[in-house]
Amino acid sequence: MKVVALISGGKDSTYNMMQCVAEGHEIVALANLRPPDVDEMDSYMFQTVGHHAIDLYGKAMEVPLFRRTIEGNSKRTDRDYDLTEGDEVEDLYNLLKLVMEEVEEVDAVSVGAILSDYQRVRVENVCSRLGLTVLAYLWRRDQQELLAEMIDAKVDAIIIKVAAMGLMPEKHLRLSLKEIYPSMIQLHQKYGLNVCGEGGEYETFTLDCPLFKKKILVDDSEIVCHSDDAFAPVGYISFKSLHLEVKDGIDQSLADLSMKSSKFLIDELFSVEEQESLQFDKSQENRVAENLASVEIKPPLIKESNEYFWIANLVGCGRDVEAASQQVMGSLKESLSLCKISPTFKNIYSVHLYVKNMETYSVINSIYKKYFGPNPPVRVCVEMDLPSNVLLKMDVAGSSQIQHPDRHSMHVQSLSHWAPANIGPYSQAVKINTDLFVAGQIGLCPATMKLLEPFCIKTEARLSLRHVHRILKAMHGECTFQNIALCICYIRDQTFLQVAKDEWERMLCLDEDAFSSELSPIIQFVVLSGLPKNAHIEWDCRAVLTEQSDIKKQEHTITCGRLHLEYRIHECSKISGFKGSVLITDTFSTDSISKDTMLSELFTVINNLVKDMNTTWDDIPTIKVFFCKDFFDYTELDSKLQNVLKALCTPLYTLLPVRCLTETSCKFSVCF
Repeated sequence: MKVVALISGGKDSTYNMMQCVAEGHEIVALANLRPPDVDEMDSYMFQTVGHHAIDLYGKAMEVPLFRRTIEGNSKRTDRDYDLTEGDEVEDLYNLLKLVMEEVEEVDAVSVGAILSDYQRVRVENVCSRLGLTVLAYLWRRDQQELLAEMIDAKVDAIIIKVAAMGLMPEKHLRLSLKEIYPSMIQLHQKYGLNVCGEGGEYETFTLDCPLFKKKILVDDSEIVCHSDDAFAPVGYISFKSLHLEVKDGIDQSLADLSMKSSKFLIDELFSVEEQESLQFDKSQENRVAENLASVEIKPPLIKESNEYFWIANLVGCGRDVEAASQQVMGSLKESLSLCKISPTFKNIYSVHLYVKNMETYSVINSIYKKYFGPNPPVRVCVEMDLPSNVLLKMDVAGSSQIQHPDRHSMHVQSLSHWAPANIGPYSQAVKINTDLFVAGQIGLCPATMKLLEPFCIKTEARLSLRHVHRILKAMHGECTFQNIALCICYIRDQTFLQVAKDEWERMLCLDEDAFSSELSPIIQFVVLSGLPKNAHIEWDCRAVLTEQSDIKKQEHTITCGRLHLEYRIHECSKISGFKGSVLITDTFSTDSISKDTMLSELFTVINNLVKDMNTTWDDIPTIKVFFCKDFFDYTELDSKLQNVLKALCTPLYTLLPVRCLTETSCKFSVCF
């Protein structure tokens, strides 16, 4: 892509440019916002100290530089951002709009954000409005590793501002990155300072890097004392005179430098010994979803409990995907209006979308995204063998809380080395009280948003689980796999099942607390026809941010009548609801037991389990019924389930036809 780089003059924006070039992108312009006629100004968004020297940047790189004076201020300082007249963010919008008018075919913006959600959210807002991709390859990097990497990659930057305990203007200003590195490690250990200065502890100015054709030399400068606080004095350098100098020789190419790159992702995931045993295959042919018999379309099912609501059986029919998508979203809108708490689309925090043909994904998204704002719900999307007259179906969950301190969304749209950006209108994760919902994760390379080639199921499984782990950690620093209450793993082929199980167990072992805990997550494996981006494995996880002592657990394999059942239930007392699964584990024939009897006995077991946990069906609002499509008829099963559930406080249920479950002998599974 052709990239305009947002630069402050500091090390982060410089090194992110280098990362962009290393990933094959081209820097075609530089952009900078400067303060109005002062050495620096207080800004939530932009580094302004050292701005006098920025004009040399374009000449040093021989790339056009565009600058604009900051006219606004920080009017909108909360977590999210919408267009706000007079805010400094709109100065960024106008600057990038100018660049796009002057430079042809600008596709993306380089930004050096490491940990600032505030900065990332605002840059993503601006770029979304302009149709630009954000490239933030430093996002959530380990700061100690990152600073060392910058030094090794020949980023020659000096300290031009200090503002933290332990950093002294006379001692630390003008130091190089290599010179200040030991001090920052010590201050991080002593005071918790950010090694890369991400908390404003210090700011830098880059004099040279491998992208520069000329280097910047400082002829004259002075130290300005901004605050002489005894514990954390603030001081900065004011440049008086600088000049450019043609560099001797040819810089080391980026390919020869020790830099993180998507080309080395396999090396991050596997040891040398493990790589020798990897089996790479050609990606399998897309499997066409098979049509089941047409079914009667029933109205959506709605359930409410306290502040929560659930809506199931939102169905889109016919032959036209766009019309079917409109039908589903219209049905959802009508269902929301029927809820007692009068929710809107903003109240929805989780969506499960089941489509007949994944090739219609982009069409469905084009309709779907019109109904959600800046922080959409998490979403899991998979392809299934739906009835012939059904193109898609959807379930949603929501809460009356929208702007609430206990609700938090993560909606990262930037390409990075961290975890995949959103490939659709959904958030990576949403936290509601102590519940944490994670969007379906597939094995995309975060830097390229492509599956790794050649195809290897072990690689996809390990990478996608790493995505889950990183998202959990980003949402809550103490959250690990031990906090996962229920995980559903979708795979495209039964032969992938053992690898998926092995990689899941490996991830639990890496988390020592989870491995040593008796309370391991509930996991259900499902084989179906297709996944987004032609992926081969997807993880659907729900975590609970609560102490293990607050969780009760039951886990048994039992025989009930002529059924062999395996069940696992977790009760989390701090939240509304249970997480669990009941699985028919042994093969049986219709000669030995009728399906009516099987379902009746199955839900008798579940009902007894609910009673044993001293609760009611109100705490199990929704259930997912996975069934092998070759064993059950969709309409027949739907009718039988209705009859069985009549005697209960009927939870919402979703029928999900699959090709195989955890074991070949499994025909039926209930997850809740």
